[in-house]
Amino acid sequence: MDCINRSYSLNNISSLKNLSTLRLLCYADESFPSLKFVISCQKLQKLWLRGNIEKLPLFPDSITMMVLWKSKLMEDPMPILGMLPNLRNLELEEAYEGKEIACCDNSFSQLEFLRLHHLDKLETWHLSTSAMPSIKGLDIKYCPHLYHIPKRMQDVEITPFWPVS
Repeated sequence: MDCINRSYSLNNISSLKNLSTLRLLCYADESFPSLKFVISCQKLQKLWLRGNIEKLPLFPDSITMMVLWKSKLMEDPMPILGMLPNLRNLELEEAYEGKEIACCDNSFSQLEFLRLHHLDKLETWHLSTSAMPSIKGLDIKYCPHLYHIPKRMQDVEITPFWPVS
């Protein structure tokens, strides 16, 4: 769906019981209406969201791939996203306005590929020792204030293009 704006209701999407892929794109710099319906999409695996998100909703455990683009979140998204047990690919592009992200113990247990792009204010990335144990590829671009990445990530392969699976 394209050209979404704040006045839309997306709640009917939750009735699509076999939905596995969803791409929602807001019009210009619009904000999403409520995304609470997403938790009801129990077979959803791939999710693209482009547009301002005031607060991340809860997501179904079935999510394996997520792209948040131009979300401009004010709260660190990592605590919510890190609890998704099947998430393998994550891209955050212009998705977060804060200075710090934190990946706590046992978070991102299946994550293989991470892309961080255009996080203009990001300065610090805290990574617990048991977070992201399956990481295979990392792509960080245009994060001008992120001068150091966690030591454990320094040996991860730079992956400019990630698998679509």
